[in-house]
Amino acid sequence: MAIANDPQAVDTKEFKRVQAAKIVHRLASGTHKRWESGPGGARELHVYPASRGQVLRHIGDDLERAVELLCDHHLAKIQAAIKGTKQTHRAAPRSMLVRRRKIA
Repeated sequence: MAIANDPQAVDTKEFKRVQAAKIVHRLASGTHKRWESGPGGARELHVYPASRGQVLRHIGDDLERAVELLCDHHLAKIQAAIKGTKQTHRAAPRSMLVRRRKIA
């Protein structure tokens, strides 16, 4: 969504792969420690390693291949579901009566 709203977004395949790999890397890594202390409560430490380097390109490439397999496997089901459904309805129909705020 952030890329879609950016007027000067980088839309190369490699950029998208690396951004997805950063998310996966953060979910799969990190150090989390908790120390029980006195009346102030517990102290916690959450540290994540920097996600950079060639490893992100490799993770992104593997992630893209996995998503392609998933899409190929379920594409027919997704297309059938889309064809079988009608257009989506608006959250609030236009014919709904709405109280207007009085201007003082």
